[in-house]
Amino acid sequence: MYKILCVDDDRNIVNGLSLILRKSGYYVESTCSGREALNMLKKNKYDLTIVDYKMPGVNGTEILNFIKKNKIPTEVIILTGYGTISHAVESIKSGATDYILKPFHKEDLLTRIEKVFEYKKVQDENLKLKNLLKKNYSFKNLISSNYKMVKVFEKIKKVANNDSTILITGETGTGKEEVAKAIHYSGIYREKIFNVVDCTSINPNLIESELFGYRKGAFTGAITEKMGLLKSTSGGTLFLDEIAEIPVNIQVKFLRALEQKEYRPIGSTELERFNARIIAATSRNLEDEIKKGKFRQDLYYRLNVVRIELPPLRERKEDIPLLVNFFLKKYNKSRALIKKVSDEVYEVFQAYNWPGNIRELENCIERAFALDVRDVIRLEDLPPHLQTVSFKVKDSSEKSFSIKESEKDLILKSLKESNGDKKKAAKMLGISLATLYRRLKEIKNLQ
Repeated sequence: MYKILCVDDDRNIVNGLSLILRKSGYYVESTCSGREALNMLKKNKYDLTIVDYKMPGVNGTEILNFIKKNKIPTEVIILTGYGTISHAVESIKSGATDYILKPFHKEDLLTRIEKVFEYKKVQDENLKLKNLLKKNYSFKNLISSNYKMVKVFEKIKKVANNDSTILITGETGTGKEEVAKAIHYSGIYREKIFNVVDCTSINPNLIESELFGYRKGAFTGAITEKMGLLKSTSGGTLFLDEIAEIPVNIQVKFLRALEQKEYRPIGSTELERFNARIIAATSRNLEDEIKKGKFRQDLYYRLNVVRIELPPLRERKEDIPLLVNFFLKKYNKSRALIKKVSDEVYEVFQAYNWPGNIRELENCIERAFALDVRDVIRLEDLPPHLQTVSFKVKDSSEKSFSIKESEKDLILKSLKESNGDKKKAAKMLGISLATLYRRLKEIKNLQ
């Protein structure tokens, strides 16, 4: 049950407010004194404070300033008469969530309060996850020794503390969302909300309502108001993954919102302001999408203020051992089963092209834990498509063999080409001498 504090020097208004709110299921405390309200705010926790703008002694502005200065976690609605609307607007700029004109109507009052609590719910859920997200997605968890990634790290540091729009590009699975989180949690926005929108998972017909929200009765089924993500991410970062999936007609509206920092909810005649930082990402070539008429050129230029391009895993294979160790530690925290991967598996990892990039590599490691593999991940523990990956014998013939289908032939041919020198054969195969001896023993047992 939400707890509300009502403050107004008019006893009739306080009583009327309290009655309406209690009947609607809220817990209510009230006072006619601004000074007493300050004491109540010091001692008690309130989800919402409704306060009259104009009161003798301590007025609504002073109460609002007290709440903000002391970082008291309560939303604020200002009550105001027609003659003080401009002051109420100033209160909104100072941190009030909304204002209500007196005399107020019951339906309008309850609708605005519901809207405030919807906003508060989103804020609370995001802030509750903040510490966990910050721990899991801090800058240090972006692992690489690749020179291209070092340049990415440098750019993250530069953009973390400003509000410029950022476009992250790269193939699927390269870590675009991780980079967005690193930007958010390593800069001035770290204490604010981080909202993620996967544009591929939202029905194209619903993207507009998700971004901008809608008013009650705006369309069939709109029985209540819905706050859009631009509003609910106020003061934080909104990450739009796969932005190329947004329909062209919505791109026009989104572009205007980016340029003007305001938008119109569906079914509304009024514009609303927002101040969220936008980070967008795509695995598509937006220049090609523009040529096809599927993405607006003006929106591309607006998004591409700062661009961060992520290399695919096949171009940073020196990072594979680092990433494997990272994922082993990650999954060993809950199930301490696996210590390492075998030399053969590393050879497969180096030879494989990784179309799914880092995500595919992580899934490979997670799969081994799910299958209850113990101590060492071996070739037979890999997904079937990885068991048939080919690697090249390290000699001038450049012959390629299938690991699964021709492992015996590969080993025997290597021994023949090395004139029976097992150490040389192991080096040609790119495996350790111990692994070669183990494989020879397995071959002998099969004969």
